[in-house]
Amino acid sequence: MNRKFIYIMVAILILIFLFIMVLNMTLKPKIKEKFILISIHDASPYYQPQIYKFLYEFEKRNISKFSLLITPNWDGTSDINKHPNFINKLSSKEKSGAELILHGYDHKGNKFIDLNKTQAEEKLNKALNSFQKAFNYTPNGFIPPMWKQNEDAYQLLKDKNFRFTETFNELDFFSGRKFKGFPIGMESYSSNKYVKYDKVTP
Repeated sequence: MNRKFIYIMVAILILIFLFIMVLNMTLKPKIKEKFILISIHDASPYYQPQIYKFLYEFEKRNISKFSLLITPNWDGTSDINKHPNFINKLSSKEKSGAELILHGYDHKGNKFIDLNKTQAEEKLNKALNSFQKAFNYTPNGFIPPMWKQNEDAYQLLKDKNFRFTETFNELDFFSGRKFKGFPIGMESYSSNKYVKYDKVTP
């Protein structure tokens, strides 16, 4: 057996080995990153006792990264700017890692799905002005009440330079990235029930 033949056989074996490796990498299912997004909706002085209970549960579990969805004037009767202690409490959570997100203005009426662009802009401007007065900056995200908004409202958020919004099952970044998901726990404040998640298994 001459040396040239041996070299050829070795080269063929190497090529076969490389082909199998590439094939395995191609056929191997890609594992998508999974994560849990914890958010407290309707963060308003109207629900202050309930919200503080949630925050206390988070503190006990060393959970610092979550979203607080701010409704600046719940039902038109709970102006957040008349409650400085509540503002300070939420601001302290933000400094510890939480994110404050705008969540409508008063959470009543047509909830941004039946509003035309002019009506949606009027309500959104009220919400922005109230949020900015309370926290001294413009929020990155807007999540409409009940996750409902029409195309005009969606386009308005892009025009206002929001970074993201959310539907019932999708986190939508205006840069083009989208993340699918679904709620794993929903409780009404009025039900007086509080769900405790000590362990979540994907």
